[in-house]
Amino acid sequence: MSRIHEALNEFNQESVTWKMLQAIYSTIPYSPTFDFWSSVDDATRELAPNATEEQLQLARQIGEGNKQVGNIIWMASLLDAGDKGYAVITGLATAFKLFSGKGVEALETDDQQRNDAVLKALGVSYMVYNAYPGTLAERAEAFRKSPTGQALSIYYGTVEVALPFADNVAFASGSALSNLLSSEGQAQFGRLTQMAGSGGQDLQGAAQMLAQLTEQFQRVATHTAGYVKPVAESIGPHLPNAMNAADKAAGVIANAADVMPVYRLLGGRLAAESAVLRALNPSTSA
Repeated sequence: MSRIHEALNEFNQESVTWKMLQAIYSTIPYSPTFDFWSSVDDATRELAPNATEEQLQLARQIGEGNKQVGNIIWMASLLDAGDKGYAVITGLATAFKLFSGKGVEALETDDQQRNDAVLKALGVSYMVYNAYPGTLAERAEAFRKSPTGQALSIYYGTVEVALPFADNVAFASGSALSNLLSSEGQAQFGRLTQMAGSGGQDLQGAAQMLAQLTEQFQRVATHTAGYVKPVAESIGPHLPNAMNAADKAAGVIANAADVMPVYRLLGGRLAAESAVLRALNPSTSA
């Protein structure tokens, strides 16, 4: 079983993670079509319906052996697992709790929430750097145009920024997120490096790629901020009972975030998409 096949088949159409992503994308205008993929073949049929059998075979081979494709899956798992030194509290359940239960507990998590928003942006930027060939600007443009890139951007803007900071007007408009990513990027890059550990891949390209994606993240966060109430209403019914509990303690929130491995799902799709695009243009598959 290839890495991509394994990553995609961690989920099915009955998975809570999948259903909640569907709820988000059906609520936020201009979200991409989000059909279920269980293999590179599914990605190929959607992205390149006229692909030849040779291209399909090459996409499978790239999905199994390309290092950069593997880096995407590695980072996606890292973002969902978090680190031992810090509790990565961001996630669908966390955002929902902070939106629906503002109070002392929510205020206590604000700094951590901001740190995690920067860290997640760096992680996504690393995945983008590995997903597409070309210059930094070309990779950013490919990400903006791709279905999975749009899905990742909307998830990030909605769940990591708009929902948890719904009461912070600065994050919903202007350049507050851009300023945060710029000012805290170095510190959170160091944290991400610690998370990766000595045995992990180096994080080449993450910071440089973030500089290219910051404007897009800000633009999407501003867009999604206008829909936080309907998003909260749409995801609420899908949350497991434990996440709907009245207890808003930070520890409960941190544990709940691990239940829905959204980045593993989206990372698997981005890896599949990368394999297909490289197969369509073999000169970029190295």
